[in-house]
Amino acid sequence: MDYLRAADVRHIARLPKVDGQKLLARRLHLNYIELEEDLRMGSFLDYHYDLLQFATSRGMPWDEVAACVMFGHEFFHQFLSSTLPEAVCALRNLAVVYVDTGRIGLGNTKKIAQYFTSTVFPHHKLYQFVFMEEREDLFSSLHLAVEVPDTPHQLKHAETRDSWEYKRRVQNVKNMENEKMQMLIEEGDKVKERAEEIENNINKKLEGVEDVAEVDFKSAEQLVTSLVADHLDIVQGDVGLDIMKIKDSADIALAMQAIPVPQHIQSFHKIQSKANLKPKSPPASRKSSGKSRKTSSKRKK
Repeated sequence: MDYLRAADVRHIARLPKVDGQKLLARRLHLNYIELEEDLRMGSFLDYHYDLLQFATSRGMPWDEVAACVMFGHEFFHQFLSSTLPEAVCALRNLAVVYVDTGRIGLGNTKKIAQYFTSTVFPHHKLYQFVFMEEREDLFSSLHLAVEVPDTPHQLKHAETRDSWEYKRRVQNVKNMENEKMQMLIEEGDKVKERAEEIENNINKKLEGVEDVAEVDFKSAEQLVTSLVADHLDIVQGDVGLDIMKIKDSADIALAMQAIPVPQHIQSFHKIQSKANLKPKSPPASRKSSGKSRKTSSKRKK
C-alpha cells in the first residue's frame, strides 16, 4: 500500500462512495474492475474504506485520518494470523507505537481501538475464514473460441441442395461398392488358398495309390469318394464366390435405384437421350440433294 497523505484522504472522503473506493483501490494496488468477481478483495477494500469514513466522521485531522488508515492496514495482517487474545495485544502494542511517534493523538487512538473492538473483533473467525481459507473459484463467464467461416465459394460453382444430396448418396453407394469389392478380393484369395490346399491333398492321395501294387475294390471306392468330395469343395468355393458377386452387384444396383434423382438432372438426361436418338441423314442423300438442286437450277436457266 502506498503512503497516504492528508490530501489523499480528504479527496477520497469528499467523493461519492463508488468513486472514493476506486481511488482508494488504486492506492491499495487493486484492480477495481476485478473486485466485482473477487469478493475477497472487495471485502479488503471495504475494510479500509469503512475505517477511513469512521475516522472522518469523528472529526479527526486529515493527517491523523491518513494515519488511521495506515494503522488499520498494518494491523490487518496481524489480526488474521493471531488468536483473539493475541489480536488484542497486537492492537495495544501498535497503538502505543503510533501514540509515541505522534502520528495519532491519544484520544483518537482510543476511538480507533473502540472501533476495532466493536466492529472488527466480533467477526474475527469470519475474517479468518474469508481471507485465509482457500476456496474454489466460481467464474461467471466462459471464454469460447469463435471459429471464423472460410471464404465462400463463387456462386457460379454452387449447386442446389437436392443435387448435393444426390451426389453425396451416390458417392456413399460407390464407397460401399468399393468396400464390397475389397471383401470379394480377400474372399477370392481365401478360396484360392483353400483350392490349392485341396489339390495338394489330392496329389498326395494319388501318389499314395501309385505305390501300392494291388488295390482292392473297397479302397478304390473310398479313394474315389474322397477325391470327388475334394473336387466338390473346390467347386463349392468357386460357386459361393460367384453368388457373392451377383448378390453384391444386385445390392449396389438396388441402392442406386433407391436414390431419387433431382428433377433438373432428369431433364438433362432426357434432352441428352433425345439428341442421341435423333436420326442423321446419310452422306449420299446430301450429295443427291445437291445434284437435284443443280439440275433444277439449270432447267430454270
